[in-house]
Amino acid sequence: MAFGKIPSELYRPIFWHLSQDLKSLAAICLSSSALRADAEARLYEQLVDLDLRTQLLLHRTVTTLPRLAQLVRRYAHREEWSEFFQVPIDSGLVDKDIDKRFWEIHIPEMLRAFTNLKTLILRRTGGAECAEVLTGCQFQLNTFSWGSCNTEIYLMPFLETQPQLVGLHVFWREDMPMPSSNDLRELISFVASSFYTVVVFLPGRNIQHLSWESDIEDPDQNELVREIPKYPGLGDAFRNLISLCVGGYFSGPSFEALIPFLPKLEVLEIRGTAIQSPRSLKDLPALRGVLFFGPSFFPDDRGDRKKLVDELFGQNTKLEFIFTAIQDGDTMLWYATTEQWERGTGSNPTRIIDPDDARIILQDMSGIP
Repeated sequence: MAFGKIPSELYRPIFWHLSQDLKSLAAICLSSSALRADAEARLYEQLVDLDLRTQLLLHRTVTTLPRLAQLVRRYAHREEWSEFFQVPIDSGLVDKDIDKRFWEIHIPEMLRAFTNLKTLILRRTGGAECAEVLTGCQFQLNTFSWGSCNTEIYLMPFLETQPQLVGLHVFWREDMPMPSSNDLRELISFVASSFYTVVVFLPGRNIQHLSWESDIEDPDQNELVREIPKYPGLGDAFRNLISLCVGGYFSGPSFEALIPFLPKLEVLEIRGTAIQSPRSLKDLPALRGVLFFGPSFFPDDRGDRKKLVDELFGQNTKLEFIFTAIQDGDTMLWYATTEQWERGTGSNPTRIIDPDDARIILQDMSGIP
């Protein structure tokens, strides 16, 4: 049977399975004109953390063939996460100015070509400022993650052009312009990299999902109790939250200070040392799922751990899942194992899973977009 006569519902699932295999999708594009359109759509739909050689080829392609550039829906470039610089020095592709030229020429031209982009994730090495690359972009994003921790004078003017944003990740400094109350009205999911960023963006918006990555300058437990009332609308904004992830590399404030402001909270992730005792969760009446990820608050002994789990299920009547990620004594080394405890399933965890799989379960529970 010729490829042109094969129903698309038979081969499109194969292309979906190959979404991370760019070489195979590219080979299909070159080998079959009948399959090319569907293969190209899958090949260019998501471009995530590509190496330097692929990025340069991509730049040449999308700037000369607008049809292909318009297929891109998700673009992520996080230099510290990718193999961006892992190419031979004698290949002719690498020189001391490659990073500067890539951000000044290649990235801006590609972004201007991606007119149908919906998700953009950018981080330059070391979080260096580079928001000028966003100038002149015509896309309307749903999700935007910005990895710079420096002052970015171009960032707010760009955000003002993105009224459809529902998910945002930024770090805001006090010397950056404040967004107006009319900006970003559709936001429901927000990742903040400091308490000040929370203060800037939460009040006045119906944000339901917050990930608060603690910063070294964030207030401690006692300071947070005093700080929240200082900002009009901040306490009410916390009361809208359905899901919350709190903690991070820096210890930040203890989670207990936020509990009085979280009557609707259904899903919680605690990272690092952001909680003094799991028993404080009894004051979260709507809690359905929790992930403890960081220095363990649970006993090493399985029997003692089971007693604590039973206590948590007993005090929180709506709690369905408890996930406990296991970590060794070094705060920089995380085990990739998580115990899943489920209400009513006996004296042992129901399974051992990856922490990211636990997060997917919790996201589905809370409706995080």
